[in-house]
Amino acid sequence: MFLTLAAALALLPQQIEDPLAPAREGKLMCVSPNTEAKTCSGLVTYSFEADGAIVTEARTAVSAAPPIVLLTRTPMHMRGALECSRTDDFASQITGVEIQGQALAGDQLNGMRQIIGAQAQQMLGTGEMCAAYHSAADDKVRYEITMEGVAKPELGGEILWIDANAGWTVAI
Repeated sequence: MFLTLAAALALLPQQIEDPLAPAREGKLMCVSPNTEAKTCSGLVTYSFEADGAIVTEARTAVSAAPPIVLLTRTPMHMRGALECSRTDDFASQITGVEIQGQALAGDQLNGMRQIIGAQAQQMLGTGEMCAAYHSAADDKVRYEITMEGVAKPELGGEILWIDANAGWTVAI
């Protein structure tokens, strides 16, 4: 019976203790990977600052028709094996918006930043959002999201760490 329990426990997804190790090696995080098309709904680059700060820069597809890509820069912090950020002012994290491949600027960018920021704020709320990463099949990693410690299963999904020059693109 003990061997059966041990075997069953071994099959459970294991939380990854250092989820950002691939980022430190220069890999990009591909969110919601489509391995056949080599597309991601989001591509995330991590910067590890000398003072210990962690910053992500992401390109995220938010609409397929018309194609809209959101660019963000977000300060992160680790809480043990959890990757966390604040959602108190999402609009300030938006650094750009591209519609059909054209970057918005000036008042158009500022207006879109406020609209998208308000929608994200309404969906996520404010506070600390954390991701826990668990090993999955085919080199993929499953992630689970919590907001202020409350599980948000609808926000979870899969990622795949990819080489920066592997030819992946952002698309829905």
